[in-house]
Amino acid sequence: GQVAECHTRPAVQLGDPPHLPGPDSGEEVSSPETRVEVESRSSVTRKGPGRSNSSNLRVKKSKDLGLRSGMVVKLGVEDGSVMEGTVLRRTTKKGGKYPNNYDVKNNANDEILKDVNFDVVEWHLDDEEDTAVEDICQVSEEEVHEVFATMIEKERHEEEGVVEAKKKELESIKSYGTYEEVWSSEVPEEDRDKVITTTWNVVEKDDHRIKARVCVRGFQEKTKHRRDSPTASKVSQRLFLSKAVAQEWKVHSLDVSAAFLQGDCIDRTVYVIPPKEFLPTRPARQEAILWKLIRPLYGLTDASRKWYCRMDKELTKLGCLRSNYDHAVYNFWKGGELQGQVLLHVDDLLYGGSDLFHRKVIDSFMKIFTVGSKEDTDFVYVGWHLKQSRQGITVSQDNYIKKVDSPDMEMYSCRDGEEVLKEEEQSHFRKLVGNINWLAMNTRPDLCFDAMEMACNFGKARIKDIKRAGRILRKAKERGMELQFNNLGNAKEAVLMVCADGSYGKLNKVDSCGGRLIALVGEDGKMCPIAWGSRKFPRPARSALAAEAQAAADAMGEGEAIRLQWEEMSGMDKETARLVLVTDSKSLQEACHTDNQLKDKRTAIDVAVLRRSVDMSIYSIMWRPGRSQLADPLTKQGACCDRLRQALMSGQADIAF
Repeated sequence: GQVAECHTRPAVQLGDPPHLPGPDSGEEVSSPETRVEVESRSSVTRKGPGRSNSSNLRVKKSKDLGLRSGMVVKLGVEDGSVMEGTVLRRTTKKGGKYPNNYDVKNNANDEILKDVNFDVVEWHLDDEEDTAVEDICQVSEEEVHEVFATMIEKERHEEEGVVEAKKKELESIKSYGTYEEVWSSEVPEEDRDKVITTTWNVVEKDDHRIKARVCVRGFQEKTKHRRDSPTASKVSQRLFLSKAVAQEWKVHSLDVSAAFLQGDCIDRTVYVIPPKEFLPTRPARQEAILWKLIRPLYGLTDASRKWYCRMDKELTKLGCLRSNYDHAVYNFWKGGELQGQVLLHVDDLLYGGSDLFHRKVIDSFMKIFTVGSKEDTDFVYVGWHLKQSRQGITVSQDNYIKKVDSPDMEMYSCRDGEEVLKEEEQSHFRKLVGNINWLAMNTRPDLCFDAMEMACNFGKARIKDIKRAGRILRKAKERGMELQFNNLGNAKEAVLMVCADGSYGKLNKVDSCGGRLIALVGEDGKMCPIAWGSRKFPRPARSALAAEAQAAADAMGEGEAIRLQWEEMSGMDKETARLVLVTDSKSLQEACHTDNQLKDKRTAIDVAVLRRSVDMSIYSIMWRPGRSQLADPLTKQGACCDRLRQALMSGQADIAF
């Protein structure tokens, strides 16, 4: 564990509502009427058995305090006594704003105390000594992760390395013209409420470098500001890789140093109380000096928005056009031909293009901004390990999967598979599924169905479920996978293949699900995967045809959006790129080529959409037998993934259009 500073609060008033806002929280204080109304609803008593003085209890502050149902705790009461109680159940979400609220039974009179906030009350476990101690953040074995940076507590801020890091950060802020110094007397009366404070964020990196950052408390601002700042989608990134291979561009990445300090100037008045380490350059006076911000500092709610706006403005000046379908993608055209692309992910850029693109855009960009590292050929970008060669580009997450520990399932080996997991075991299950889902979303389509099906069991998972999750994760580590992006040839001749499959009643023997795999297929069946996924249908399907129709309609909606973006990148007119739906359902294909009405009116709606699109030649439908349907493993447990894996790893589709 790591010792944290303790700001002790007074003993809990058990009759008060559990989360009263107040000055400490930055929220408005409730009116007396609201307090009375909430208090009348609370069944918490103010009386306790008075076993010892509550001043010896400690206040714990942690994301997860490690409390579990059945634990016996001692709670401080407002009259100075201590009440013994038993923890019953968690009443709020573990990952929410108040993660440590529980119902507690008073062991003296069996009365239930509703929604007790253990982050606020004074308490300790029954088997702990009644002595005042520091706060301790306890981390269970399964919650230990690899550490990339460690927070340095305030007690160490006088160390030489921290002092130097702070000095470097203050010089950096000043060098970017982030603020101007003003005396407090120079602040107009109407701007007195626009003064906010700062704090230091000091961390020690895994290579023992110390990094300090000045952060303003942006939540203290009383006005709301637009804060959206788009990042390039995974679909856009895969489309770019497909285009880069076809155009024989070398793919690069770079990151911008101190990005937020290089953002757009702010369009409002903000004053900041600088940290005590700041040395003013103006002559000393008997009054406080403030920073009047010119550019955003870390911590402002719209800092990322200002950075995005600056990038948008500069890239536009350099001749790039923002995509109509992804506002974090910029295309550079010359003579009607796409010469290069830039994709944004906050301060990380992925780009590639011709020599003209590098001269006109990238070289100029690097003169405008302070750039950190720059990589190509073999590098990691937003968790993807990209390797480029003459044969194409491969994408994997081998760097991530190596860091994921193999799960220890020994504790579950002798238990009944139908037994429901305890609360801490449910947390372990969610962690395993989260690891699997992250792989499935990015580079492992073969894991999509397993991730989706297991996520349906959150909160009610059994021993057999966590054993299965452990097996899947171990198998994923042992059996790696690289997605291959091949040269498609003429982009205007490439076919956007949408493989859609529906599975009737395969989830919990009641619910149905759908899966889709969308890929670009070029000359000689060369393929570039673009999108995939498995999805539980929001409404149960009434037949196999209903499931297939829902899956096809969902997949084709995404396919049409991807086609528009590909046509934009390729300089094609809208709806000229060929779009083909591949299904293994004969009944669906026949339903889309007939005028007969369907008895199930819900299914009739999905089929009507497909029929109209086919009639208007927006796309065509192709039938393939189930064994050659690439989306088949995305909808069924235990389905053979060999054909899917082979197609993705070789970049070759065994299908002719």
